[in-house]
Amino acid sequence: MSDLMTHVTEMIAQVADLDPAALTAESRFEDIDEWSSLKALSLMVDVEQELPIKLDLRRFMSVRTVGELVALIAEGLGQPAKTAG
Repeated sequence: MSDLMTHVTEMIAQVADLDPAALTAESRFEDIDEWSSLKALSLMVDVEQELPIKLDLRRFMSVRTVGELVALIAEGLGQPAKTAG
């Protein structure tokens, strides 16, 4: 798992109150218990505070999986989108 994937997974787990080990690149936000747009916005704020990035709200809210989110963040950081390995 890439460092970025690990970091993003930990942020999601904190917002969703779950074990980061339960999340993979294929994990869908709609399948996370009690996931909501409010939690998504909280995650977006956390990402923007912890990483040197400004995310587009529409693109952020359109991601469906953890891997898609990591790819979006990697793109914004100018990094290759590695979600595995």
